[in-house]
Amino acid sequence: MRAIFRKVLCLLSSAVLLCSATAMTASADDPPAISGTSDRINGQVLDKTRKLYYIENKDYEVEPGETVTLKVEKLRSASASDALRLSYQWYKDGKEIPNATSSSHTASSKGDYYCKVTHRSTKKVGSKLTHTSSSVNTNTVTVYRKLYMNNQNELSYIGNAGTATIYAVADGGKRPYTYEWTLNGKKKSEYTAYLIGVSDIGEWQCKVTDSRGKEVMSKPIKVSYPPLTVVSYTESALINLWTEADMRPDATATISVKTSGGSGHNTYYLQKKEKYAGWIDVTYSYEPKFDIRRDQITDNPDTYSTVNYGIDGWYRTYFSTNTNYYRIIIRSYAGWGQVVDYAETGEIKVSCENGAVAYKKLDGFEYP
Repeated sequence: MRAIFRKVLCLLSSAVLLCSATAMTASADDPPAISGTSDRINGQVLDKTRKLYYIENKDYEVEPGETVTLKVEKLRSASASDALRLSYQWYKDGKEIPNATSSSHTASSKGDYYCKVTHRSTKKVGSKLTHTSSSVNTNTVTVYRKLYMNNQNELSYIGNAGTATIYAVADGGKRPYTYEWTLNGKKKSEYTAYLIGVSDIGEWQCKVTDSRGKEVMSKPIKVSYPPLTVVSYTESALINLWTEADMRPDATATISVKTSGGSGHNTYYLQKKEKYAGWIDVTYSYEPKFDIRRDQITDNPDTYSTVNYGIDGWYRTYFSTNTNYYRIIIRSYAGWGQVVDYAETGEIKVSCENGAVAYKKLDGFEYP
């Protein structure tokens, strides 16, 4: 009887040991769950769809020459043996990245990145070892090229249509963008595109904001009128004695100026050069010309002579002249009293002949 009882105890002990061994083997060989979700880690509420293996989802940005590190994280810590049985393969824009097989990856360019995590396990079934593997992809994160101003103009002239074209082209970041324009620091809410036509002169700037709230500011863009330039002008004019009309006090000589650029709204100021006072204002006009009367030309008296043959021989006739010096100042206006540019001519010589004032009879040898 005792012998039978000992055998029963032995059998029971063997069964218990066998069960324990089987449980230990299953625990050691079975791989941990490689997929699944969790709603809380370290006290933080997580995205319900976060995977067991994930890449932290945050703003990743790079500039040329810079890098950013992406790392595979796990919702719960893995044992050392689990870590040894994991392998990694990184992908960019859906394509495998060669030699990117570690748990972290250094990204140097924009794109969409994720990592495939593979877990290898070995099970003993009877006397055989069975090798299995399972894979899961992490979430996809986007690495952005840092938002920057790719192209813009810094100077634009108002053309014949009355507008100037300005633009601020951003790149990088996450589209779509919004555009906020300012003129001399004041917001111009009617302009919301990267390319606009404006009629106001001054310093414009554009702030570009991407869909993540990142911002970049353009350099100042100066809007003005084309430079006012004197193309040509009358350098000298003469009121002569050829006709009776030329001898009248109200006979005139016309001086004019031709310009380019400016606002197109020009005022022309006539100035006269005085011996002691310098340049003084005479009059102004909205037309680019002035008529100078004979009776206004009183400065710088002078004489010249000609030789003529009369009924009793050769004579030298002396004529008197006067000469005034003028210049034209051009001011270009954008608004009432707002001068946007300035130009001036050189000296303009205006002379008049006053007729003969003396005669001298010449002996024959005196005539050249």
